[in-house]
Amino acid sequence: MTYSPVCKQSISITGVILAGGLARRMGGKNKAFLKILDKALIQYILKNLKVSLDEILINANQNLKKFDQLGFPVITDRLDGFAGPLAGIAAGLQAATSSHILVVPCDSPFITDDLVSRFVTAYSQTNADICVAHDGQRLQPVFALINIKTLPSLLTYLDAGNHKIDTWYKQQQMTTVDFSDVPETFININTPEELRNAEMQMVLKNINTPLLGFAAHSGSGKTTLLTKLIPALKAKSLRIGLVKHAHHGFEIDHPGKDSYELRKAGATQVIVGSQLRWAHIVETPTSEEKPSLAKLINHFDHDSLDLILVEGFKLENIPKIEVFRPSLKKERLSIDHADFIAVATDEPLAGLTPSDQQMTILDLNNIDEIARFILAQIDMKNNYEQ
Repeated sequence: MTYSPVCKQSISITGVILAGGLARRMGGKNKAFLKILDKALIQYILKNLKVSLDEILINANQNLKKFDQLGFPVITDRLDGFAGPLAGIAAGLQAATSSHILVVPCDSPFITDDLVSRFVTAYSQTNADICVAHDGQRLQPVFALINIKTLPSLLTYLDAGNHKIDTWYKQQQMTTVDFSDVPETFININTPEELRNAEMQMVLKNINTPLLGFAAHSGSGKTTLLTKLIPALKAKSLRIGLVKHAHHGFEIDHPGKDSYELRKAGATQVIVGSQLRWAHIVETPTSEEKPSLAKLINHFDHDSLDLILVEGFKLENIPKIEVFRPSLKKERLSIDHADFIAVATDEPLAGLTPSDQQMTILDLNNIDEIARFILAQIDMKNNYEQ
């Protein structure tokens, strides 16, 4: 697509998605095809760039047939051995027919709708050969608008055995593009934990329903607390959703029931409905299909809920209350973990750490106190009936 920045020459831009790495921290799995809510990471990038750019290239060095299926030209590094992002940038500069390329990584699904226009504005103001994103604290070098005329310099730099992207940028006429107001643009996925957290962030970005977890060691009484707490919250007119972590292979129907027999006959998804309730049963026989907390939350009808409570899922990056009984002689889960906002306990706590100064201590046996705390957390104090 061609842009005409005010008082500057027109530029045309080709998008280049960098997907040529080895993804060692992901066990070699191609990060472009890792999924958030059943959609590959690269599909989030393509959806955003297609709005602004007519030409998009994908730089990849493996799984080429799979990349071909996305319907965009695939270019490979001219250098062997997975030489890093500069090799991908060089491939993009060599393949593009435009005056500039806009490079972005394949593993950053939160790029903003105005990504392209921000770079074009920066170019219009400076006419710099390279415009690089800055998140307010540091450069984000794999988000950059690069003039094609820099190609000879880059090839010379690479032929000399150099690969540091920041060093080459500094050798060019460079400016920065301010993204300090949207630092989430640069969230990228390098580990399974980061993938899980990004998926949760994607869900929370699209819903307004507050989320609160309850975590504890086995035998601490999470379910007992929730069975008392839910009626107390419901009495305050809150509509409650609940996600409970269950053991492997749990059953919600039984042999002899029609739904059970139909599912065992081979139906991988079964919906059972009546006038009073309905249930959606999905078989997930492989570990890759197992539902994340984010996917489970995404199935709720959020328009009909005021609060979602989560029992278990102690590793998830969500606000949590720990249910803790000192008599069990186990260490608190909440020690030095920022996700925990309170501890509900039946005895005074010993050995408090400096981080505990920010922690609310609740009486596990005082349901009314815990309910008030939750209502305050979801900003509904004014609706609480004294």
